[in-house]
Amino acid sequence: MAFIRRVRTGSGATAVQIAEYANGRQRIVKHVGSAHSEAELGLLLERAREFATLRALGMTPTQVGSMITAQTGIIGLLSGLASLPLGVVMAYVLIKVINR
Repeated sequence: MAFIRRVRTGSGATAVQIAEYANGRQRIVKHVGSAHSEAELGLLLERAREFATLRALGMTPTQVGSMITAQTGIIGLLSGLASLPLGVVMAYVLIKVINR
């Protein structure tokens, strides 16, 4: 069964990990991230609960990793598509302001 584990790092941050017991030992399934503030820690714990729930429902660590990679790719693609027209508009405005 998967559980969420918080560990203090050497830099003073709090690492959030999803772990499970295998053969009497804790095995790290996924390192969710490290937080330096309470707000970041809350977001990481919420995301870790989501991943732990998916693991408990039967997803393998590879499937969880693939889902994270797909989400990251989609967000990156949409961000890139949104930045192109905004960059063109900003360049146009800056050129007009500088050449005044």
